[in-house]
Amino acid sequence: MKLRHPYSTTCEVYNTYHLREIVLEDSKNKKSIYRVINKMENEVIGLRVDGCITTDNNVKKCDFLLLNWTTKATYFIELKGSNLNEACKQLIQSIRTNYPMLQNEFGYVAANARIVVSKTPKILPKSSYEALNKLVRSHDGKVEIKSKEYQERF
Repeated sequence: MKLRHPYSTTCEVYNTYHLREIVLEDSKNKKSIYRVINKMENEVIGLRVDGCITTDNNVKKCDFLLLNWTTKATYFIELKGSNLNEACKQLIQSIRTNYPMLQNEFGYVAANARIVVSKTPKILPKSSYEALNKLVRSHDGKVEIKSKEYQERF
């Protein structure tokens, strides 16, 4: 199943939908890695958000969007150094901008947020984290933050 979205051909990180392992890393920050272990061989597509789906430099956006066609769940992914406050703001904006279309046009039922930091932050930014958590929970998702590498299992 192909994503029928105007950006799908130019923004795809992966165009093979049954990969057993998917690795997303930012070319600028190779210290943060988001990895999917796809044992069930779900239909999954990875899209680059920053610089592709959203090209406006004045708009905050996350790095990647992972769509699980099988479970109808979305994963908004931000790979960051240590600035969790900025990561939360980028994810909030990306979810608000992109999730309604995914929900209305393609029937997605959950919006998840993942932050992978290369350095463990000293303080979790309470207000921006709470805003992100509230937004994600309103879309039946979860926020998770990991240091260096995050492994998602499908």
